Amino acid sequence: MRYLLCLLLLTQHLYAQRTHMQDSIYSEIYKDYRTINISLPEKYDQHQQSYPVIYALDGARHFYILSSINEYLTTGLYPQMPQSIIVSITQKDRTNELTPPLLNLEQTNFKTAGGADKFEVFLKNELLPYIDQKYKTTNFKTLIGHSFGGLFVSYLFTKEDNVFQQKLAIDPSYWWDNMSTIDRLNYKLSSIKNTKQKYYLAKAAISEKNKDHLWDHNTAILKADSLFRKYTTDELYHFAFYENEDHGTIPVPATWDALKWFYKDYNFEVKSLLTDGNALKKHYESLSTKAGYAILPDITFIVSIDKFLMDRGKMIERKDFLNYVKSIYPNNNVVRSLKD
Repeated sequence: MRYLLCLLLLTQHLYAQRTHMQDSIYSEIYKDYRTINISLPEKYDQHQQSYPVIYALDGARHFYILSSINEYLTTGLYPQMPQSIIVSITQKDRTNELTPPLLNLEQTNFKTAGGADKFEVFLKNELLPYIDQKYKTTNFKTLIGHSFGGLFVSYLFTKEDNVFQQKLAIDPSYWWDNMSTIDRLNYKLSSIKNTKQKYYLAKAAISEKNKDHLWDHNTAILKADSLFRKYTTDELYHFAFYENEDHGTIPVPATWDALKWFYKDYNFEVKSLLTDGNALKKHYESLSTKAGYAILPDITFIVSIDKFLMDRGKMIERKDFLNYVKSIYPNNNVVRSLKD
């Protein structure tokens, strides 16, 4: 299954219509230029709509994997998630940028450790405003991190509420600093109220030969899982153990699974439009009510549905469908070109 998925993603990437580019931003925090990779949805320049943004740490490693997964899960008449802008961040000193300030002062082998607060300021005060200003974004953001990146994702979770509405921590390094992140999580989770933030925690398998060496890594993740189960709900938290993946191979299946879980209610049964022209409206209004913010169908999806209804001669249902999409995109040239 793992190799089939990798082949699928590679094929999808080769034929993808997304636009990939490299961008940079000068950081006043770091007094240096920071490189970011950007992946824009198909027909981004033609479609007058805004997109949610997925931010990935350790950008060079995860950029094309994440772009390909989003491309595949948003294709055709049965999209599993919205088309998204992908922003991957290249770390210059990942140990410094992704590890929280030391509480136990025992990480003597990591001389530059403990700079996560500074990286957080760069992320929130410089990078996010830059992306929102330059690209067509919604306010909905997802943050993904693996290993030290997963540690940073969790650290950010303990410090803020809804800057990122969805967080994915992949085999995070909770062993760090004598498991100080577990104490931070316990304090945060025990006091959390009225959040709609979703959190996906993925754990890799540990081989028999590494069992003793990685005992603290394994133990810390299981402790974090226990805390989330105690203080949150299945609607907001999901834990997944990948018994056939190790620390190096887990990012691909975990990212795939997490995005599907984040958007488990997103899929729309397009055939329902054959008998109810308002079915799409009802679906997205229900999604929006549940999420607490407006969720709209992608323009590409709208065009595909219009063809679907036209090919089947469902003109009465198509009229209701067009009334809805033109009400939510009144100034969109693509939608306006769909003739009654």
